[in-house]
Amino acid sequence: MLARFLKRPRPAEPFVSRSAAWETKRQPVTRLAPLVATGCVSFTAAPTPVVDDNLAEETFARYVGWQIDQGCGGLVVCGATGEGATLSRAERIRLIEIAVETASSRAAVIAATGTNCTRESITLTEAAQKSGASAALLTTPYYNKPGQRGLFCHFREIARAVDLPLIIEIDPARAAINVECETLVRLAEVPNIVAIAHADGGLARLRTLRPSAQARFAHLCGTDDDCAEFGRGLGLDLKRGQHRSGRVVGSPTRH
Repeated sequence: MLARFLKRPRPAEPFVSRSAAWETKRQPVTRLAPLVATGCVSFTAAPTPVVDDNLAEETFARYVGWQIDQGCGGLVVCGATGEGATLSRAERIRLIEIAVETASSRAAVIAATGTNCTRESITLTEAAQKSGASAALLTTPYYNKPGQRGLFCHFREIARAVDLPLIIEIDPARAAINVECETLVRLAEVPNIVAIAHADGGLARLRTLRPSAQARFAHLCGTDDDCAEFGRGLGLDLKRGQHRSGRVVGSPTRH
């Protein structure tokens, strides 16, 4: 019965934001502009320091400050490098708060709030917005392995709940699921999904993604080894500094 239902043609579902603010904010890529304004910026994937099974808050704050002093464009907090999936909700929110407080608008704070549960992802993303994060990073739902329609609905529901730029992280090696190009085309119509973090290098995806959808997103290379080739794949002039190798998370670029 369910299989027959899933095979039925589905009518197009218009995006309806639950955040009224988005009704008048329809240019989300420009909202990400401060993060990539120079076209030559890297985001550091922040580790999570722990002492005696408790967050080492002062150590983390010093680390964030040191990274900013060294010139990084921003930090990704509670991502894979920070072992966000092993942290409690309270710990994740506290790390985001510390990063925002320490950065004090000197650098972007990208909060990794994606989980394999849509409700939990919404709760964390709402908390990141309340804390003042610059954007949220949403990984694909690991372990559950939803289909492409399920992926679209997962990201769309999170986007409806917040007024915050969202970055979709595609990392099949860790999450065991890919976001197909046709799904990205649909997600390009969601106003506050503004960027894609290609944790698998993303070159094949960039070559096949529809140009209109490709231009709709900012693109981040998520593997240090692929940064140079990634930049060339987007037609950037590396000698002019249009792309630079990033620290673990990588370098955002605008096509």
